[in-house]
Amino acid sequence: MNLLRNVTLVLTVFASNVLLAQNPPPPPLLPPGGGGTPGPGLPIDTNILILVASAIIFGSITVFRKYKKN
Repeated sequence: MNLLRNVTLVLTVFASNVLLAQNPPPPPLLPPGGGGTPGPGLPIDTNILILVASAIIFGSITVFRKYKKN
C-alpha cells in the first residue's frame, strides 16, 4: 500500500511538472490593419445567397407540410 502511494505521488509530481512547464498559447491574430476583432475570418458572405435560398426552401416545405396536415 505504501509503495502504491509513493509511486502515485512521484507520477503526480512529474505530470504536474510537465503541465506547468509548457508555453502559453500564442495571442490571437489580428486582421490586416490592426482593426476589428480577432477571429478565424470565416467567409460567410461568399455563400450568403445559397444560405438564404436554402432557408426559403426549407421554410416553404415546412409551411406546406403544416397546411397539408390540416
